[in-house]
Amino acid sequence: MSDLTLENYLSLLSESITDIHRVNYLDRVKELADPEDYVVTGSAVLALYGIRPNKDIDIIASDNLFRKITKDKRFEQYKAPSGDISYRSKDRIIEFYSRNWPVIPGGETAEQLIASADIIDNIRFSTLKQIIQWKQKYNRSKDIKDVRLIRRFCAKNDLDC
Repeated sequence: MSDLTLENYLSLLSESITDIHRVNYLDRVKELADPEDYVVTGSAVLALYGIRPNKDIDIIASDNLFRKITKDKRFEQYKAPSGDISYRSKDRIIEFYSRNWPVIPGGETAEQLIASADIIDNIRFSTLKQIIQWKQKYNRSKDIKDVRLIRRFCAKNDLDC
């Protein structure tokens, strides 16, 4: 048995408070792309932690995956809340965003967000800190509610969010 390193401890902690089976529609995303090419964000991250269910699934795609999605007839172009051009499935369940969405302090590219993501069952998820930053930037009523829920969850679970 190996020593319990900080990395192992954080991994065990994360696994004990997350459940990938709570995330609706994740199977549809897995069919479309290699997990190395995207990070799951938005309400799906809240669902992962059991904070609230997700009604859709937001994906920040690598440049390569985003180019692929633009040619896929199952997706249609639309203007995201940020004003950027994005793509979503025709049933509006899966939304793909480019590296330009959302614009937050630091201006991370999709590749940087993918590299810094929390990895749960080989799927990359935005961190709760990132979700808070994005939701504070947009500051819609649903975002304000979500920030409250995330902060309450983090306090209850002694997490630094």
